[in-house]
Amino acid sequence: MLRRWLLIIILCTIGLVLASAVAKAAPALVDTVQVEVQADGHLPLLIQRRMEASVHTIAEQVLTGHNVNEAILKRMEYEQLIREVFNRILIGYTVTAVQVIPGSDTQVTVKLVPWDDVIKKIDTTVQVEGMPPEIAALALQDVTGIENLFEQNMLGLPIDAADWTNGILKSSLNSFMQEHLPEFRADFDVEPGTVAKVKIVLYPKVPVVRNVDLAMRSESMPNILLLNYRPQIQKKADIMLGVPVDFVKRHNAYFNQVLVTSLDEQKDFRSFHVKTHIELNPGEKTYVKSYSDTERYRFTLEGYFDINSKEDNTAFRIHLGRFISSQDEVFTELDFYPQSVTWKAFYGYEREMLPTVRMGMKYDSNAHNGVFLLKKKFDNKWLLRYEYAFADQTEEMGLRYKIHDFVSLEYIMDDKDSWLRLIGNF
Repeated sequence: MLRRWLLIIILCTIGLVLASAVAKAAPALVDTVQVEVQADGHLPLLIQRRMEASVHTIAEQVLTGHNVNEAILKRMEYEQLIREVFNRILIGYTVTAVQVIPGSDTQVTVKLVPWDDVIKKIDTTVQVEGMPPEIAALALQDVTGIENLFEQNMLGLPIDAADWTNGILKSSLNSFMQEHLPEFRADFDVEPGTVAKVKIVLYPKVPVVRNVDLAMRSESMPNILLLNYRPQIQKKADIMLGVPVDFVKRHNAYFNQVLVTSLDEQKDFRSFHVKTHIELNPGEKTYVKSYSDTERYRFTLEGYFDINSKEDNTAFRIHLGRFISSQDEVFTELDFYPQSVTWKAFYGYEREMLPTVRMGMKYDSNAHNGVFLLKKKFDNKWLLRYEYAFADQTEEMGLRYKIHDFVSLEYIMDDKDSWLRLIGNF
């Protein structure tokens, strides 16, 4: 029994030794190929990588899967084959030497020499197609340094090798545009020479702004006065026509400032310390809304029409106010009643007690009557007001709702009656 087990062990050992010997005797094969391309003078990195990829394709076809010992014996033949094939597709350079070091990871080195003339300088021009000068200048700021792409990939290349750069330049240019100016696409044209001329043209991508809707508003002066300045801001707003929507969004601050300046630099705006705020909502139909107000004055013009009221149911009110501090206002109000052709004049003072509450007094010079004022603003649409006249001890309360920037509706109650008032904000 012991002899049987001993025999089995001996046979297994012999089998393992034989298998190992067979494995060691199996020929090694070329599994991978590593390529390096070298050139006299400067060889742009991306061009070098592209050349190495081309040589790698050739070398893989020639060497991969071959016996390493066979590759060693045929090394010169493989070197000559790689040299001949690469020379056929290579423009601007000549292959001077190919070295193959066979192994499971075979090393291939290719040495090049450039033809006579090389690119020594790049003259780059960039043009923005179909854009106003202001937009073109802004787009050119975004692509500052775009010429470096061409210098990095073309300087030092033989003039005849410029074709090698087209695919690389296009890919690099697209990546650059996506990072710096994604709302435009770029095409380029290269005129080879010792001084190569590169022309880049930038084209807008859709969607673009096709219409600009402009609205001008003010809480401290009549909106009708703003019509005088509409042409100036409309002209500036129209520079967005044809501009990519996303470009306007990304440069919102720039367009905002352009529109603000177009108004605030007006002589009258500077004289009355008017400051403008812009709401810009970009889209194929872009909405621009300007709010121009002054912290020193308040000049408003309103028209009233009282529904269900028979006497003097139409009136116009002019409010002229001067802020003596950020919270305190002295004012004059003139009411004109066209039906009876009469005027009323009020002189008053108001103070901001809370951000939404104002309190004050005004004097009715016609009736020689003092009036107490209280106003509560709930939001941009709702306003509650209360007035008490001391001489005749009458009260009036109104709840106003702003339907539109130019139209409001007010429900009014006094000691005798209640009615609706339609208010036009001019």
